[in-house]
Formats: sequence, C-alpha cells, structure tokens
Amino acid sequence: MALAAQAVLISGSQAGRRRRLGLLSALLLAGCASAPPPRPPAPAPEPPPAAQPTPPPPAPQPPPRPVPPPAPARSPSAPPPSAPPARAVTPPVQQAATDSLLALADRQIAAGEYAAAAAQLERALRIRPQDPLLWQKLAWLRLKNGEFEQAASLAARSSSLAGSDAALRRENQRIIDMARARQRP
Repeated sequence: MALAAQAVLISGSQAGRRRRLGLLSALLLAGCASAPPPRPPAPAPEPPPAAQPTPPPPAPQPPPRPVPPPAPARSPSAPPPSAPPARAVTPPVQQAATDSLLALADRQIAAGEYAAAAAQLERALRIRPQDPLLWQKLAWLRLKNGEFEQAASLAARSSSLAGSDAALRRENQRIIDMARARQRP
C-alpha cells in the first residue's frame, strides 16, 4: 500500500508541475501576443494643382560654340604648347557630375529660371574651376541679368583659361564688349 501511495504522490506532483508549466507557457505566449501598434492617420489628399500660367518665351541662348579645326600634328621634338587645351582631361566622375549640372542649368535657362541655373553653374565650377566653358556660360547669365561688371569679369576669367581656343576667346571678348557698352550711361 505504501508503494501505491507513493506512486499517487509522484504522479500528483508531476501533474502539478505540468499544470504550472502549462500555465507559465500560456502566460509567456499571451505576453508575446500583444495588439499591434496603432497606424498613423493617412495623409490628407492633396488638392488638385491650380492652373499654371503660361511660361514666358525662352530667353535667347548664347550662340553655339563652333568646333575648332583639328590642331596640326606636332613633331616629337617640338616643345609642348604653352597653354593647356580648352577642356583639360578630367576624371570621369567629375566630368559626369559637371555635365549633369550643365545640362540642368541649360534646362533652367530655357525655362527662364536664371538664378537656379546660375546656382548649378556655380556648383559645377566648384568641381571643375579650370573649365573655361563653365565660366563663359555663367558670364552669359550675368549679362542677361544685368550684372554687367560681373559678366565682364567672368568672361575675362574664361579667356584666361581658354588656352589656344580662339573661338572661345572671341566669344568672351564679345561678352566683355557688350557688358562694357551696357555699363556706360
């Protein structure tokens, strides 16, 4: 009989352990199954865009830069030219960045957004300050905005970097002449 009582006690304590273990498992799972956090309210729908006024006609663009004829071949013993070429070889990353900024500036000029276009050209010049074409485009913008003194100064800077590019130098001189003519009372 003692053996039977002992078996009942053992099985009873195991049953209690199982109940406690089951209860503990249920409590743990209940703690993990909390409600999801509330969703933020949906944004209010945007009103339909108002009718846009027609943009002003595009401003005149500077004349396209003529392609200079190829330079004559130098003999191996000839000294190198004294001035660098108009567009020095630049790393591809810098070239791509400034080309992208230049294209954006051209679109903004066509849209009449001269201040934004000037900002893009100034960014491009921080990347490639030795590019005479960037200086010339900025000089054109300053001339269009009536900033004659600055236009002349920027065109002179472009000429100093133009090297042997005669067409670029001529165009810069034209900007300088127009700026000086408009500065006079």
